[in-house]
Amino acid sequence: MTPLVELVGITKAFPGCLANDDVSLAIAPHQIHALLGENGAGKSTLVKIISGVLHQDAGQIIWRGAHVTIRDPAHARALGIGMVFQHFSLFEALTVAENIALGLNDARERVGLRDRIISVSQSYGLPVDPDRVVHDLSVGERQRIEIVRCLLRNPKLLIMMSRRRCSPRKKPKPCSPPCDDWRRKDARSFISATSSMKCARC
Repeated sequence: MTPLVELVGITKAFPGCLANDDVSLAIAPHQIHALLGENGAGKSTLVKIISGVLHQDAGQIIWRGAHVTIRDPAHARALGIGMVFQHFSLFEALTVAENIALGLNDARERVGLRDRIISVSQSYGLPVDPDRVVHDLSVGERQRIEIVRCLLRNPKLLIMMSRRRCSPRKKPKPCSPPCDDWRRKDARSFISATSSMKCARC
């Protein structure tokens, strides 16, 4: 089976730091992969290369059997790669629907957006109210917005940087969606990048 995405010899260095050193990885259609490592291990760098946020210094990316140079996140989304970042990019004074609309460059994608947000969020068990103002939402609800924003684009590969809710008195709780249920539902592939084994078991 041809991999959905294949990384060959990916290398990325920053001043004083070799973040990725000759990394190779292949993900087949309908697979889930956990990218597990401590903070600073290079997980974020690798997934940012796949999603077009960063460019590798060396190595190749093969998407659905063809060599590609992912120019930027918009190009990655056009290919079918979606990413939920660890840090949310939401405007607190805007509603859920307004935040999602800001990321849609094509006016046609905004037609019926409110109804599609409701439909997708309910279908995936991630209920969000498109009319709620982000300022009033919890961290978990804000994460749902980011996931729904990606799912609205129907990506073939969904990359998720895990967030964990931490308290000095409690063990951190994973905040991962049920990837395996979604894989069976939509035949997507997933990368879950996390430093927690619990979060990796999505």
